[in-house]
Amino acid sequence: MAKERATTSATNTNSAAVFLPRLHNGMHAGFRSAHSEKLLKSSTRVRIQTRVDVEPVKCATGEDAVRVTGALTLHGPYARLLFRKGTETGPTLGIAPVTAESALLPTAPRVPIPERIFLVTTPSRPYVWFEFRDRFNKPLANSICLGRIEERMLRGEPMFEVGATLSVWLSAQRLSAKRGPVLDLTGELTFTEGVSLRIKMAESCDRLGGPDGQVGVADIHVLPPEVSMQIPQREVAPGAADNPWVSVMVKDWSGGLNGGEVPIGRCVRHPWSGIPARGVGPLRHPSLGAARHD
Repeated sequence: MAKERATTSATNTNSAAVFLPRLHNGMHAGFRSAHSEKLLKSSTRVRIQTRVDVEPVKCATGEDAVRVTGALTLHGPYARLLFRKGTETGPTLGIAPVTAESALLPTAPRVPIPERIFLVTTPSRPYVWFEFRDRFNKPLANSICLGRIEERMLRGEPMFEVGATLSVWLSAQRLSAKRGPVLDLTGELTFTEGVSLRIKMAESCDRLGGPDGQVGVADIHVLPPEVSMQIPQREVAPGAADNPWVSVMVKDWSGGLNGGEVPIGRCVRHPWSGIPARGVGPLRHPSLGAARHD
């Protein structure tokens, strides 16, 4: 769904470009509905590639222990922006749009697993298992047995998917003679259910490959529930000439569509662009002919 962000900023009023909705019965859907920003909220799926390292260490007291380290690497989602030629009444049918894509991920999509050291309480070198869980203690991937802790490091690299919520701001910045509309894209990605890593150690395995006998369990919180990660501002300039109609599709890591195509509006030069503001009032667009270009 798309939602406008309320603003009374004189800076927004004097933006070089705005999104204008379609004409209805020869009239625009209210000049007040012209806007320079649009907020899109969407549920999506994020693929996570993991790396979990477990290695034997000695504590300062000489006791046996294991060190757990690793990282999560996030993949997807992304936005596809579509720019279509058209008139005041809407896009022209039968003409393929100009498209541009932008990843909707933080600047550093790699999340480190906090380093932890756990004492080995069994008489012999134990077997070690790990699995990822959400805030409701539900497994996100199968439990993996890394084997018995010996002198070498053990590593596991499973992948899984998690649900997330996207909030994406699309802002009209200006119209360029060479590049057409120049837009800014930013937002945040929220992991509502979180991700934690569970470590288990036991002296032996049962016939199904699970822990057997005395079992030690420890949890490491990697992504707390409801944690949000900022999506840095990115400039999108597809090279679409004139005043194209803009719409957005949000897709998950696999290319699956999260909802439908969301119409944003026709990108036009702001009628007050370059005129000093005397206060904020309703937008008035006396002429929507050919756009002037910088």
